[in-house]
Amino acid sequence: MTHCPASTVSRTDEREPVRELEILQPLSTATFTTNGYGSVVTRAVAERAFRVADGLVDGSELFPILWGLWITTHFSSATDRAVELGDRLLVIAEDEGDDELRMQAHHALWTTLIQVPAYPRAIEHLGEGANLYRPEWHERHCAVFGGHDPGSCAQRALVLTLWATGHPDQAVAAGEEAVRLAQDDAFSVMTARLALAFVHRERGDLEATEREAEALIALAREWGLPANIDWASILVAWARGRRGSIDAAIAEIADRLGMKDPGYLAMLVELLLLDGRTVEGLALVDDLLVVVDEKDHRQYEAELHRLRGELLLLTASSEADRAEAEHAMGRAASVAAAQGAVSFELRARMSLVRFHEGTDRADQTIRELRDTYERFDEGFTTEDLIAARALIEAPTPQ
Repeated sequence: MTHCPASTVSRTDEREPVRELEILQPLSTATFTTNGYGSVVTRAVAERAFRVADGLVDGSELFPILWGLWITTHFSSATDRAVELGDRLLVIAEDEGDDELRMQAHHALWTTLIQVPAYPRAIEHLGEGANLYRPEWHERHCAVFGGHDPGSCAQRALVLTLWATGHPDQAVAAGEEAVRLAQDDAFSVMTARLALAFVHRERGDLEATEREAEALIALAREWGLPANIDWASILVAWARGRRGSIDAAIAEIADRLGMKDPGYLAMLVELLLLDGRTVEGLALVDDLLVVVDEKDHRQYEAELHRLRGELLLLTASSEADRAEAEHAMGRAASVAAAQGAVSFELRARMSLVRFHEGTDRADQTIRELRDTYERFDEGFTTEDLIAARALIEAPTPQ
């Protein structure tokens, strides 16, 4: 039997983790784009890559691997852990004095802080990242960091931030800029279109929602990247349900209950409310509120409490039932106000106005709605603002 010299075995053994890391790092980015950020496969690859890298490499070599762990944590775990990883990325970037790494650290932080949500902090990181972004970095960053362009992602994040904080027209403009900055990168184009379709949904524009979501689905099929099809299909189904095909829409979205995304599955809750299916609606909204607490993703918490209050009101048979519904609506308003999410606050205050119509609280709730409405300086043709104005201007019952 022939034996390898001990020194050869040692060099081979030392090289094995490096070789594994050389495979895992590009594999991590590939699984983001094919399986989605929060999938079990994506997370397993990212976590394995970090375990191999930790203690083996540091600084700029560790940074992209830590970034991969951050993005899977952001989509599948608690926001506090994702923020910690983002802060660690920023420390590495500053230590390295590297603007490209700084931009990607801000990229991580703005993304997670929107889901907290901590909109003022998110906007700070969006601004810092936008100042650092250079279009010529596009191809390199798409290949290494999450399979998408950070400049396009910044605009996509602005879409959600601007809408929530009361700037629905600027949100559409940001979505269109996200599509432009995506250039020809398939995954960036699809995620940008998804954000644009989502903000059209929030504005109540059924035609634009369906148009953008269907365009995304066509591109996903053409390019063989199915990760975003489920999200876009929910948007298409919601728009068709609002037009009247409600049973088919509910069935379409219900097939995707495993996604457990509060923002998207709130659309199913809304359709169940419209169809009077309160038992299913309450069960789903309670499940989604558990997800909110488990992951500490509170971006849509206020809207879920509002929908819960509306569902409870449909089945209220006693003053205690009505009080529980009112409490849920009031909690929605207070959560949204604390977050600075004026668009969600507007919806909650409209629910409270309708609840208190004809009571001694009617005038107070209308004043509170007017105060919220007057914080907007754009978007007056959107569904919510039209409805709010009608409630404010409605004649007071004698």
